[in-house]
Amino acid sequence: MCYTIVKRVRNFGCKPIVIAGSINRRVCALSLTVAETRSAGRDTVLLRLISSDRLTLPAAAPGAHVTLMLPENCERQYSILNPSPDPDCYEVAVQRESGGRGGSVYLVDMLREGDGITARPPRNLFPLDEHAPYSVLIGGGIGIAPLLAMRRRLIQLQRPYQLHAAFRGLDHLLLGERLAEGQYNMHLDDRDGGLFPLASTIAAAPREAHLYCCGPVSMIEAFAFAARADGRDETMIHVEYFASPPAPPANSSITVELARSGLTVMVPPGRSILDAVREAGVPATSSCENGTCGACEVHVLAGIPDHFDAVLTPREKLAGDRMMICCSGALTSRLVIDL
Repeated sequence: MCYTIVKRVRNFGCKPIVIAGSINRRVCALSLTVAETRSAGRDTVLLRLISSDRLTLPAAAPGAHVTLMLPENCERQYSILNPSPDPDCYEVAVQRESGGRGGSVYLVDMLREGDGITARPPRNLFPLDEHAPYSVLIGGGIGIAPLLAMRRRLIQLQRPYQLHAAFRGLDHLLLGERLAEGQYNMHLDDRDGGLFPLASTIAAAPREAHLYCCGPVSMIEAFAFAARADGRDETMIHVEYFASPPAPPANSSITVELARSGLTVMVPPGRSILDAVREAGVPATSSCENGTCGACEVHVLAGIPDHFDAVLTPREKLAGDRMMICCSGALTSRLVIDL
């Protein structure tokens, strides 16, 4: 049994496409053109993307990302730097990762002004609480991007905030022009004698402050630990990963029953549930395949998932009724999922 989810939207200048998967989702593919590309720091470019057919682009809230659809079925998500309810373009920063899977290399090395690119509409897994009495924004490296978008909105709202930007050194500074658009505190590891002081920064923040962090996995994990150790309310701790935390190696196989397909698959150690499902001939939606986008989410009908994604909140993970099958496993020997 398949479902079609249709969302009524205004004319966003996009054409419907259907993504294969457990739920057939009708979404809009945006036809974009690279209007400008310029350096934004070490191995990083800023891309300004406009609608190819000059129609209205979907709104982008602070913290939202856009998914760029690249050659060879490659998709990558990038934070939108210019949040707006009625944007005339999307601005994203792309850092070249030579040891990655090739998406950033293509965007930095191959994409030129005037080139066309297809994208999925903005999605927001890292929303800003615009009603918070105070906001503390902490970004490491390219993780500063969504926080710059949040700061822009907080300035518009005249809400109090702190923005902390941490880099290895001045030669690793990214998006310097954007940083200069408002107040911020700069931390340079090589100048200031070590890593950004997360614990003391959090301890000094007002108790009513909402805390945000984006950057390397190690930074985010240290941030979350420090915030909880300081007794911060879980609902006031917000993080976004660019890569999911590494999952420990599985020691045994998992039996996964696909409720709608009527199939049972064995997932051996070292393989993902997503891989096993596809090998069984069952289409499954995915995008990033590292636990950061949420495209492969499925409902869990029985068993206890072992979460290693960066999408679900701690409360949602504890509920155990859904999971990302590209990266997560099981704490039980058997899972039943809605596929």
